[in-house]
Amino acid sequence: MPQEELETTGRIAEIRSAVMEGDTCYFIRLQDEAVYYIINGREYPIATILNVEDKVHIVYQNGEGEILTGVSIERK
Repeated sequence: MPQEELETTGRIAEIRSAVMEGDTCYFIRLQDEAVYYIINGREYPIATILNVEDKVHIVYQNGEGEILTGVSIERK
């Protein structure tokens, strides 16, 4: 059964990156949120040029924990 997809929009408070299985993944935390959204840079190259304070819209899979899987990202 597929996971429910949710959406959020906000300004980036923190962005980190790590290479995972050969792909650069970006961990993005929005202002006033405690979770990180993981975005694959190969699938969404816009993530490579995002900065703190950029406004973004993220679609993500509903889940628990500190890191949620991003389905898509776009700069607003």
